[in-house]
Amino acid sequence: MDKPNWWPDNPYPADIFPMERDNYSEVVPDPGIRTALSGMLGREFWEIASKSIWDAMQEYELEREYTNKQLQAELDKYKALEENDWDLRCVDIPSGGDDFSIAWQVIEHYMAKPRERIIGRGLTPIEALEQALKEKPEKQINSS
Repeated sequence: MDKPNWWPDNPYPADIFPMERDNYSEVVPDPGIRTALSGMLGREFWEIASKSIWDAMQEYELEREYTNKQLQAELDKYKALEENDWDLRCVDIPSGGDDFSIAWQVIEHYMAKPRERIIGRGLTPIEALEQALKEKPEKQINSS
């Protein structure tokens, strides 16, 4: 299994901390001191690593929360279609010769003529919905 992309890099790269494990016994020959030093360093490294991982997880969660809020805001715009009985239509726009571009319209339905009225236009569905919601501020989007 691969580590997630938010996983922090090792804060102790070998190019900065070049001592190998085999050299440790030579540098600290006394086994008692070596054990005590290893324990103390292990605790320190654990605290540093835990903080790095915790910080990375919090940053990841904040990004995910922001992305979820963005998605919900986009979904709310589409919910307006259902809640207001609107249509979202794709229409051709002549762009020269036999070529056409596409635009989007939000259509509101009425009992009186004209029964279909364009209340929003845009080059994307979201642009058309945003314009419709600006034109009809009394139409609220209910987030759930």
